[in-house]
Amino acid sequence: MTMLDLRQHYASGGKLASRSFIYALEAQGELPPSVLLGGKRVWSRHAVLERDAARFRKAEERAAASGKAA
Repeated sequence: MTMLDLRQHYASGGKLASRSFIYALEAQGELPPSVLLGGKRVWSRHAVLERDAARFRKAEERAAASGKAA
């Protein structure tokens, strides 16, 4: 995925995500590390989608746990 792909992937309200948002996600470990390929920074599409799925599962588990505790 290129930077533009990621900005579109994490867009909200019809606005692209900022570059700094993408780099912050990478720094926090929410995105896999990027590599330079042909002078462009790219991310593995499979790894990005896998991390999104894991984040979604964690959110569902937290919601289920808080629902059971209530």
